[in-house]
Amino acid sequence: HHKGQVLADALKHLSREQLNHLELHLVGSGFDQLKLDLDQVVEVVDHGFVGREEIGALLRQMDIGVIPNGPPYSSQMKLLDYAAAGCLVVAPDVPHLVNFYQDRGVLFFECGSAGSLSEALLAAVSKETHVSENAQRLQSHVADNYTWEAIFKRKFDQIHQCFCNQ
Repeated sequence: HHKGQVLADALKHLSREQLNHLELHLVGSGFDQLKLDLDQVVEVVDHGFVGREEIGALLRQMDIGVIPNGPPYSSQMKLLDYAAAGCLVVAPDVPHLVNFYQDRGVLFFECGSAGSLSEALLAAVSKETHVSENAQRLQSHVADNYTWEAIFKRKFDQIHQCFCNQ
């Protein structure tokens, strides 16, 4: 459902000079076709399956986390992993991501559009988008709103306020 072909097509829109600034790291399984499609296009490093304990250290070595596609209300786990690691997130403009992360450092592109994804990647690589500034903005937003501690505090404060107002 993440449609790796959108990513492959987006990378093929970039020039050789632009691609020289990119290295694609794949984490997980089922990427055989994507690797074939990108052979001779961009350097691909396939890490295979990586356990939850190791994913953070791996992601911290990267600058950008790409979510090539997703159903309108899919899990936000990849986005949260990228944010925790301090990566700029490039994600499709599906409603739930836009609702939670608009103006929070995520670089959105038109869902399903390889051309739009290509433009977003080019903006990040060309420094048109401030990668570290946006990554930090997203990381702070997630830390302030979506950690267990932040969620608990918000719920506790809401419940406490309800009881105090009775």
